[in-house]
Amino acid sequence: GGLVPPSTTQAGEDEQERWLLELESKQDALEERLLSAEQVLRTTEAATSFDRGKRVVNFQVALAKEQDRRSQLQSKFQALEKERAELRDRCEATEAGKAVLQRRFDEAIEAEKRSKDDEAAVVEALREELRGAEASAAEVRAATERTELAAR
Repeated sequence: GGLVPPSTTQAGEDEQERWLLELESKQDALEERLLSAEQVLRTTEAATSFDRGKRVVNFQVALAKEQDRRSQLQSKFQALEKERAELRDRCEATEAGKAVLQRRFDEAIEAEKRSKDDEAAVVEALREELRGAEASAAEVRAATERTELAAR
């Protein structure tokens, strides 16, 4: 229900005055409700803006923490990569050293084998010489015996 203005033919000024006062009262109430609604809107906007600002700050803090964690992980990864490269180099050096030692060991065994072969050859040559000397001694003894028999 809206207000119906009194007709001019009806009672007169008193009723018109009452009607205007009632109209002003309703207008004041509407303006008050409008101000209240605007105040609620401003409060809501401020709270929303504050909340949004808080969320932005929280996001920025979380982002900074995540970037820091990522940076730390990258540093750890780089340190592990460096350590892995050093271990690989040490492993390669160890393998190279092992190969050198194996070659030296093989050469030593070969030299020892040659030395034994040479030693065996020398021993065999000495045995040959000894057999030859024994044979000569036996011939000398036989000749000596023949000479002694002939002399008797």
